[in-house]
Amino acid sequence: MLPDETPEEAHARAIRAAERQDMVDELIRAFGIDLPDEPITRPIPVIRIDDEPGSWLSAG
Repeated sequence: MLPDETPEEAHARAIRAAERQDMVDELIRAFGIDLPDEPITRPIPVIRIDDEPGSWLSAG
């Protein structure tokens, strides 16, 4: 919930997000891509910019 958001607004926003996700999932299935049966519930690791090794693309 956002700081200036009422519970009703937060609920409506959550419903809209779920509907968008359902639509995206249906589009993915329409293209023949299998979705995992269970949603991802573990955190996805983020690589900090200073932890990233130098790349020849960035001359770093």
